[in-house]
Amino acid sequence: SKDIMFASQVSGSYGAKDNSGNYIWPKLHFYHMLTYISIEIVAESETIARAWGEIKDMRLKSAIEDGKLYNAVSIPLNTSVTYSGNRYSAQNVRYYNECDDLLFYSNGTVNDVFPGAGGYELDYSPEEVAYTLCAPVTGTGNGSNEFNIEIITGRRSLIVPVNLMEGENTEYIGSTMGKRFDIQLFFRAGDNIMVSALCNEWKTGGTGSAELDE
Repeated sequence: SKDIMFASQVSGSYGAKDNSGNYIWPKLHFYHMLTYISIEIVAESETIARAWGEIKDMRLKSAIEDGKLYNAVSIPLNTSVTYSGNRYSAQNVRYYNECDDLLFYSNGTVNDVFPGAGGYELDYSPEEVAYTLCAPVTGTGNGSNEFNIEIITGRRSLIVPVNLMEGENTEYIGSTMGKRFDIQLFFRAGDNIMVSALCNEWKTGGTGSAELDE
């Protein structure tokens, strides 16, 4: 699963120095344009895990009225990102196509689709197993769901609605661009799956540098 990142244009003089005589190098600050969805899975007990059977497939779907997940992001090519608190917006050039049924990928991998050909065996210990990157959606805070997750196991299949949360009792409001949501799927008896979806920090991985020729 690949990310899309954006950095505003910067300019500076080659070899410029600060008041202490140290060189000043122009820096690009990249921002995530997509939304990171992480999946943690746990069964209520070993018996219930066996009753559900192995997870055979799992897909991310939209919960909007027309039932499609618009996997697109808009990026301005000639203006800076606009900030409001810790949120930012970008509106101009669209990337990606309209789609649905986004695949999940095994945690810690880039190309290994979850759950894989052999399926995933449920356990009663929580485990972060998968992730995907999707286009941002807008949380309204009015009780509506932002996503659906289709789950197919060895014994049954169902669609689980996901309402994104800012905190334990606070619904997420605004664009999900650049945000990470940790979703726990808690498998219980019958066709009952409890879902929690909390917003967490999409942490910076570090910095990098490159030399540019004239």
